[in-house]
Amino acid sequence: MGERGPAPKPAAHLKMTGSYRESRHGDRGEPPQPDGEPFEPHELSEEAAKLWDVIVPKLFAMGVATALDSYELACLCEHYSDWRRYQQASSEAEQPDARLQRMAARSYGLFASTAKKFGLNPSDRQRLTVSPPASEPDELDDLLA
Repeated sequence: MGERGPAPKPAAHLKMTGSYRESRHGDRGEPPQPDGEPFEPHELSEEAAKLWDVIVPKLFAMGVATALDSYELACLCEHYSDWRRYQQASSEAEQPDARLQRMAARSYGLFASTAKKFGLNPSDRQRLTVSPPASEPDELDDLLA
């Protein structure tokens, strides 16, 4: 069974908001920060590849997606592709097809739950906590230190 309750907030977020307490949060280490730009898996369908080209560069620029997220992003794009295919097939059917409508709804649900992880709508973006990419120290940092 999974862990209960909401996911714990990172210590850096608690410190930034002023709610960090050493006695309660001192045992929280900093989560690992993967890096690298997401790569497009070659097995993406045509529709999924189109969505990839639109959203993934923006997610990378925002600091939301890294190379480690590539396959999760590929799933996101494929769920979108499936949803579009089932929607189109359902709209072209001469009679309402409950099976196609269920498949479209399921595909959209999978797309929406994965999209939430990457903050693809405004309310989900409010919940994202993104760590800025680590920068190399420069001469100015040395002078200020």
